[in-house]
Amino acid sequence: VDDNAPPVIVRQLTDITVPIGSNAVFAVAVTGSAPLSFQWQTSQVAIAGATNASYTIFEAQVTNSGNYSVIVSNLFGSVTSGVATLTVGFPPSVTQQPQSWTVAAGTVLNLGVSASGTAPLSYQWLNSSGQIAGATNATFTLNPAQTNDADGYFVVVTNLYGVVTSTVATVTVYVPVSITTQPASQIVPARSTVVS
Repeated sequence: VDDNAPPVIVRQLTDITVPIGSNAVFAVAVTGSAPLSFQWQTSQVAIAGATNASYTIFEAQVTNSGNYSVIVSNLFGSVTSGVATLTVGFPPSVTQQPQSWTVAAGTVLNLGVSASGTAPLSYQWLNSSGQIAGATNATFTLNPAQTNDADGYFVVVTNLYGVVTSTVATVTVYVPVSITTQPASQIVPARSTVVS
């Protein structure tokens, strides 16, 4: 074993993506003769007090997004890690829930949701049978609604930072009243009983 070994990074930093308010931890694995010293930096500017083998950003904010690296030194040399990127974003949240509806069969019905969060946002509508094939937009349309569409509908919204599920919107579909046989005109004698 070389007692005069300069530091060598054996595991580089990796990019991190976290939701706002979460902790982000960068760590590096190094060999080399002790003692080893560490200096973390962001955009090549030293971070005060960041002198351990790992660096934690507590309750990360969007302003913490950027490039991070570490310089590792000992008596025999120094080495700088590769750059890793921290991306901090907002998880999705539902800002307008889908609404329940009672509609007549044959009506075109649009169920919609409004969501915020760091783009891109992905949508998946579901009902009591599970995921609805092809229903991957902020709006889901029953065109037209039929009686067997009566169900509870909700949507799951996801992005790189999290997932949120909407409330359930109840869709009730009824068959409107219709006249199947029209009344017929009749000519009858006075004071007769008429059955229509």
